Amino acid sequence: MKIKLFVMGIIMSAVAGSAQANIVTIEQINTQQLMTSVATMALINWKVGDMQDSKVSLSLGMEGTMHKEATKEEGNGIWIKNVLTLPIQSDTQELLIDRTSGKTLKYVHNGKEEQMPESNIEIIGTKNETITVPAGTFKVTHVSAKSKDVQAIEIWMNPRDISLDGAAKEFLDQGMIKITLELTSFKKQ
Repeated sequence: MKIKLFVMGIIMSAVAGSAQANIVTIEQINTQQLMTSVATMALINWKVGDMQDSKVSLSLGMEGTMHKEATKEEGNGIWIKNVLTLPIQSDTQELLIDRTSGKTLKYVHNGKEEQMPESNIEIIGTKNETITVPAGTFKVTHVSAKSKDVQAIEIWMNPRDISLDGAAKEFLDQGMIKITLELTSFKKQ
């Protein structure tokens, strides 16, 4: 689905901007794959126009936004567009997700079709909780997971009440880089 801690000198350099964006992309892919696999259990019934806006906070105090939206249907799939905007760079991903299997059929990164990176995510546990984020207070399932690239993935989700993957809050820890996303608004058709 996360993304944020770098040495100050690295962040100041132009190379760091690219490195930061690449790490953010890896985090988004891991999170998207985890949320898609969990959301598949509840059926993917997303509609064109469903959207989410989130506040993104990186471990160095950097903040940005993420906008997710279902943009069009194609066969048995639906296109989801993620736009991440940070002070140092923007990143756009478009994923064609099969409604039945939850698999990503096509992946377009910054306008170029690419192979979806492999990510084996291990779900460690789940529990029911209530969480408050800028968009409101929600009863959620808190999913804890990890992958080879991310030490800890935490997602608080409610796909019944919140649009798309249902994420109210996400936290990703990749060692030096920690990312938090909090839902600020959403629209469910």
